[in-house]
Amino acid sequence: RIAQILRYRYRHPARKHLIRFRDYWDDAHNALQVDELARSHMWRRINADEMQPEQLLHVIREAAAEKVSGEDVHYSHLDSIEDGPVDGCGLQVQVLRSRRRIAQVAERMRNCAASYMRDVEEREYVLG
Repeated sequence: RIAQILRYRYRHPARKHLIRFRDYWDDAHNALQVDELARSHMWRRINADEMQPEQLLHVIREAAAEKVSGEDVHYSHLDSIEDGPVDGCGLQVQVLRSRRRIAQVAERMRNCAASYMRDVEEREYVLG
């Protein structure tokens, strides 16, 4: 995703942010979150020029959470996909079949799962 952002037009806020805070994004732990920058549709609504990376990620995540705070949407096209088997430790991979469930898991795990909702809605991704 870093290469994708660097191909954005010269003045694109995501590109400018990535370059300005390259030390932060060069860290292997932080680089895992760069998907959130690439996938965010927030760039026209926020002033990211001066935001530190942690603050920007917080704003992006809050916006994703707000997106699902309205009516829940059930993804019926996922109903035919079975959840994974329960392993010896009692763990099971479960298909996330609604917007609200994706948002809950993303918040609990503090990851970017909520940014993939559009892909799930367009039948391009399955999250579990």
